[in-house]
Amino acid sequence: MANRRNRTWRNFAAALLLIWAVTGNAQQVPQPLPDQGINLQVTCSRILQAIEQIPIFDDHGHPGFADDSDVDAMTSPPGSTPLRLRSDNPELVAASKDLFSYPYEDATPEHLQSLA
Repeated sequence: MANRRNRTWRNFAAALLLIWAVTGNAQQVPQPLPDQGINLQVTCSRILQAIEQIPIFDDHGHPGFADDSDVDAMTSPPGSTPLRLRSDNPELVAASKDLFSYPYEDATPEHLQSLA
């Protein structure tokens, strides 16, 4: 009889704990509410100003037809190399070592000839 009573109380306590965890303690709104003293408009405008300060460099061409108004058909400036293909990119050396057993620690043009 005592075991049955203990089991009933344990089940009841577990059910209460489950109800409390599901309904009472969950955050349902990811952003702070206006009545909490945080102005979302000010916060968003501050974030937008920070985003606008990020420099952007368009280092690729947009292929397309010359008369296509939806596509910018300009090419990259002569002599420009995409970041990942530059010889000073450390990813190039690491990938060359993993893929091709590249023996050097740098990517000078003389050493890159061994990859060719």
